[in-house]
Amino acid sequence: MISLDVLATVLSVISTVSWIMAQVPQQYENYRNKSTDGISVQFLVLWFFGDLTSFVGCYLTNQLPFQLYLSSYFLFNDLVLLYQFLHYGGRLRAHSMAAMLLVLWSRFVPVRAADTASATEHSSIGTAVAWGCIFIYLSSRVPQLIKNYHRKSVQGISPLLFAFALMGNLTYSLSIVCNAGALAAGEREPFLRTELPYILGSSGTVLFDILYFYQRWLYVRPHTYLVLVEE
Repeated sequence: MISLDVLATVLSVISTVSWIMAQVPQQYENYRNKSTDGISVQFLVLWFFGDLTSFVGCYLTNQLPFQLYLSSYFLFNDLVLLYQFLHYGGRLRAHSMAAMLLVLWSRFVPVRAADTASATEHSSIGTAVAWGCIFIYLSSRVPQLIKNYHRKSVQGISPLLFAFALMGNLTYSLSIVCNAGALAAGEREPFLRTELPYILGSSGTVLFDILYFYQRWLYVRPHTYLVLVEE
């Protein structure tokens, strides 16, 4: 029988691979179309903001190494998508994005003071930041789902983005739970208490990822049917 330690390692590898691949199809989709019109700017900004707060939370609370590595990679891919959004969107989008980034920077000015804080204060600030991630991650998909609903289309959005995100979030959460199960009984509760925001933030977005696939089924199926009828 596979031990929980081994299972946690396997799940973390699957999660890592899923997230390494997640945004690449969308980046290619944007490059191929020379457009990001199908993407909600709020979706990109919230995703970036969520990954940024997750990275800060991981750093300040001394999370598992693979969590910190994943957070860093998420930020890199977010920046690529933001660059594409600006590059293909023109000057108006550049001004809009600049204003949003200024707001984000102002939010993180207090966090910079944590550099001189004690270890206990680091942990408290990191925990607060990590819990802040929950709302951001859970709400990040909403603007995109609303945009799809208004357009009655999912054109311009790669389904692989959400497929890999779904897989990555599930395995990410399960790997943390397995890590907890491998600990001694006395260490389990404090570990889960620290990891809870990351579990909720990842597993909670699964529902919204599923809603995207429902939209895809809803909006792509009628179009496919009409094409077949016309032929």
